[in-house]
Amino acid sequence: MAANTLPIFAVKPKVWPAQITDVSGTTPVTVATGGANGSIIEGLIGTSTDSTIRVVSVILTRGSTNYYLGAVKFSSTEGTDGDSVSKNILSETEMNLMSGPVVLESGDILKVAAQSTLTVGSEIAVTAFGGDY
Repeated sequence: MAANTLPIFAVKPKVWPAQITDVSGTTPVTVATGGANGSIIEGLIGTSTDSTIRVVSVILTRGSTNYYLGAVKFSSTEGTDGDSVSKNILSETEMNLMSGPVVLESGDILKVAAQSTLTVGSEIAVTAFGGDY
């Protein structure tokens, strides 16, 4: 079989927003689901309104199995206080393994989960940028 020699680009640009709240506790929250022909996530950013440092796991779910890809630490009010920038979750300094786009097969789910429950009324917002093939 001949190899694909032509580049493939996303057909439909997408932005996938998600929120971790005190109500969601440590339950994983869906950020993005792979489209019918798969999807690409080229950016994943996060901000926190919590006054406490929080660690968030990044999880790939395929079928009924969760694959933990890594974890990132959010400083107090990171990206929401006017002094710090939003966290670039896919950067090499945050998740060395994933210093590039994430490709989802059809039906794959990218999730995030706080490792401890957030302060009441706080949220960690995670937004993925990319598209469906």
